[in-house]
Amino acid sequence: MSSVGVNRAQRALALSVENGDNSMAYGVEFKTPLVRLGKSDVTFKVKQDEEMLGTLLVSKGAVTWFPKDTTNGHKLSWVDFGKAMVAKSNRTEKR
Repeated sequence: MSSVGVNRAQRALALSVENGDNSMAYGVEFKTPLVRLGKSDVTFKVKQDEEMLGTLLVSKGAVTWFPKDTTNGHKLSWVDFGKAMVAKSNRTEKR
């Protein structure tokens, strides 16, 4: 990876995305690891109207959600995460 690519990967990025009905803004901050996803997790800090909702850790084997102000996360394997998304989602997105 070039030094420019490494510098970009090191920076924390912030995204502000409005949901479908435009009623509230969500902020998502994430930091990418310097190496291919393996033992290092990718961390997403999720905010709603500038208030912290929680942190999502994405790893090679699972996803873990830590609600704000907690140290115990809710971990799902990728298979269980896929099943939960299908069972709990109320809409679909086209790829």
